[in-house]
Amino acid sequence: MNQNTLLRTYRANRILTNTCIGTAVGVFGTWSYARRGLVYDTTNNAIKPLKEAGLLPKAVSLPNPTRLHDLMQDYFILDSSRPNNYASWIGSAFSHTGLGHIVFNMITWSSFAPMLYLLPTRHYAGLIFGSAIASSATYLYDKRGTQAKGLGASGIVSGIMASVTMFMPTARARVWGILPMPLWALTGSFFLLDAYFMQADMRTGIGHSAHVGGGVFGVLYYAVFLRKYRAHLARGLSGFV
Repeated sequence: MNQNTLLRTYRANRILTNTCIGTAVGVFGTWSYARRGLVYDTTNNAIKPLKEAGLLPKAVSLPNPTRLHDLMQDYFILDSSRPNNYASWIGSAFSHTGLGHIVFNMITWSSFAPMLYLLPTRHYAGLIFGSAIASSATYLYDKRGTQAKGLGASGIVSGIMASVTMFMPTARARVWGILPMPLWALTGSFFLLDAYFMQADMRTGIGHSAHVGGGVFGVLYYAVFLRKYRAHLARGLSGFV
């Protein structure tokens, strides 16, 4: 594969990552608007004086926050009481309501993803959306018969981390930017902790089963589809990144 093809593939996968992250940020902003509007519709009330002063047309308004919140509940959150709401299997993976949650997930995603940018875009996309579906399915199966809701990109991040680890298990990452650790130890430790908390059914407020589902999918996707690109990825990254 020549340098121009590598460059196009790298750029396409980077655009896909940025699009996914931008989508997650947009969903986060929509959640923030809808949830705050349930208490007090600050935005529409703020523009009311502008309308009265004739600075804005009276027809100008923003979405009704109550209706928007209901829509977000339907499509951007997993609900164990509605496991067949398949749109939420994808939507929830790009959904966050806490600032710390989205910041951690997006930083981790953008840190590991470049190691996969030389893969064919169809496989990089397959890993992202496959991890989303697998993590959602695992979470709903684990929470069957209970009243539980979940959201977040952690399942996708787990799938990406697992695949990167399979490609380069001895590569080193710095935990919290300080402690160097080989990827096999880092990813393995997270997986074992998630599996333990999932099996123990401990209420930590974290979707451990979603992490497990995403991680297992990442390993399986590597074994079935990505393993043949191991040498290609190593050669490309050595002279490209």
